[in-house]
Amino acid sequence: MTCSAYEVALCVLHTLEKAGYPAYLVGGCVRDRLLQKEPVDYDITTRAHPEKVMELFTHTIPTGLAHGTVTVLMDGHAIEVTTFRTEEGYSDHRRPDRVTFVTDLTADLARRDFTINAIAEDCRGERFDPFEGQADLASRVIRTVGEASARFQEDALRMVRAIRFATQLDFVIETKTRSAIAHNGSLLHTVAVERVTRELEKMWGSAQPAHGLKAITELGLWNHLPPMNSWEGKGKDLPVWMVSVNSITSPYQWWALLLSLLQVPVEHADKRMRQLRVNHKVVQEVALRYQLAYSFPAAITERRGKKLLLTHGVSAVLEGCELAIVLRQLPSSLYPSFQRWKDELVVTHLSQLEINGGCLRSIIPRPPGPWLGNTLDELLLRVACAEIPNEREYLLKEGIRLAKTYS
Repeated sequence: MTCSAYEVALCVLHTLEKAGYPAYLVGGCVRDRLLQKEPVDYDITTRAHPEKVMELFTHTIPTGLAHGTVTVLMDGHAIEVTTFRTEEGYSDHRRPDRVTFVTDLTADLARRDFTINAIAEDCRGERFDPFEGQADLASRVIRTVGEASARFQEDALRMVRAIRFATQLDFVIETKTRSAIAHNGSLLHTVAVERVTRELEKMWGSAQPAHGLKAITELGLWNHLPPMNSWEGKGKDLPVWMVSVNSITSPYQWWALLLSLLQVPVEHADKRMRQLRVNHKVVQEVALRYQLAYSFPAAITERRGKKLLLTHGVSAVLEGCELAIVLRQLPSSLYPSFQRWKDELVVTHLSQLEINGGCLRSIIPRPPGPWLGNTLDELLLRVACAEIPNEREYLLKEGIRLAKTYS
């Protein structure tokens, strides 16, 4: 029987302890289990040096030997095992200049970002919590380990991580920690775009991403966060939609809301999304929804609505419609109309027509050109709206007539 990730992690702990090396679950996995959540992955901290870890386990990957990290592969799971260490000299505000292996668990926990991530647990379930992370979990507070400014000067991204954790967990950021974020925001220009994007993507997966956007805005971080620090607007004012976004759930929509918050012109949407280093599909999907959100009229005819659904796809149009209602305060009745029109469509794709481009070309003596696509699109719309039947002979006859109107 396949073991769970937790069972494998316990096996790794037992193996290390049996060999004489204290070892503990640490970080997010301990935090999440205390919150009754299933951890995404399991990390272990141990007194054993990387070379010894690799001796003790059959399948390992030297993930980061210089920093003491080895990944143990067991029963289909990957467990990161890192030697107790201290860190010094963060000259780039991201990585330590020096890493020193130590024998003290508390010293290792002291280098971590937040108290809720600085709790360790051994294979018997005994917890070690020198910075009172369990109390902060109970109080639903995000607090740095030690002096907040020092933690943020070591790794500037921790400021965004604090906001992301508060957003994901529905916690509040402790007063001194929040003040330190506001004071050290200028350091964020040193952070790689990819790291910023990853934090925002995690935020989009939370129950209330607007809380995170609100915090970043209130703390003035858009002026410093790359690549947004070079964009047209900086989100200095909190828009009305931040308190009325219950219907928004798609990451594409949240990216679009970010573009709106930062006052990105519609014609620049794809360019700005590319600067965030997201993949091409995300760029396209976000730009489409953003463009749709600002192009819906307050009143729209059934035929035009159905044409939009056919042209851009059901998901894009429905999500764009939700955005339009939130951003432009259009009537909420617009969304049910699109849902109804979607359900009424007889067909939704050219492949469902009883003819294709080859059929039309076989009876219309014209070289390929825009006329062919235009004719098929119009036939699709008319069938979808139940204006004509989806029958081969009828479609061919109507196709010949329509083709004459297109150049």
